[in-house]
Amino acid sequence: MRRLVVLLALPLLLTAAHAPSARWGQDGHRIVGQIAWNHLTPAAARAVNDLLGPGPMRLAEAGTWADEIRSDPAWRFAGPWHYITVEDDSTFDALPPVPESMHAIRNIVDALLYFERVLADTTAPRQDRANALRFFVHFVGDIHQPLHVGRGPDRGGNDVAIHWFSQESNLHRVWDTHLIEHQNLSFSEFVAFLDHATPEQIEAWQRATYLDWVHESKALRDSVYDFRDGTLDAALGGDYRDLTLRLGYDYAYRKTPLVKQRLLQAGIRLAGRLNALLDPAAR
Repeated sequence: MRRLVVLLALPLLLTAAHAPSARWGQDGHRIVGQIAWNHLTPAAARAVNDLLGPGPMRLAEAGTWADEIRSDPAWRFAGPWHYITVEDDSTFDALPPVPESMHAIRNIVDALLYFERVLADTTAPRQDRANALRFFVHFVGDIHQPLHVGRGPDRGGNDVAIHWFSQESNLHRVWDTHLIEHQNLSFSEFVAFLDHATPEQIEAWQRATYLDWVHESKALRDSVYDFRDGTLDAALGGDYRDLTLRLGYDYAYRKTPLVKQRLLQAGIRLAGRLNALLDPAAR
């Protein structure tokens, strides 16, 4: 089919090469990790430093590790750990059993369950627990990006071609990276602006379960595909694989608040889980 171009943005500004994406970008994971660090109990912070080494940005640094190792052939099998596919007409209503080994992990929910168990096991080798922490930090971030609870036909937006201003990209990468980079903030500046959850928000967000996280991302997914008042979705039945969409200022204005909310929720929830796992007094 001849590729269509749908104009949904202002004139184009930048140029860059197309690159597929499969996770929050580096800044997104650093933001989540640093927000979590800001909300750790002293005992949990000491445990993190014991595993990763001392320093106030260890969680921010750890958050990108699971992406960095993807170029290592030894970790090639871990690709499916970063997402779960839940179709529009499907539900995900029960947690699976904890996988018996890394090679039994099928998706991001399995990964969270498995690495949570390793991290909580104080008899496990220190390096295993340190890597479990790195994976856990990363996957808590990933599951809050709505397209990591993705549609199978377009591979969580990876097959939806986008011109982000004049940069060739895809819808998944817009949410992983471009909407965050569009703010022109360092990750530490982003955290300073963002990390102001109320006590009531913290309590409610940390009470949510992994199932809740999945349901939230799936429910928010329609907003990701709302390119202009939902009219495009209605006209095409939600199949964008034969389109190249142009997105820019309008889309960024409407969707950035949701990106900020999910980053903040991920950081607050990561802190809650780590406090429960690493600080006996917080359980």
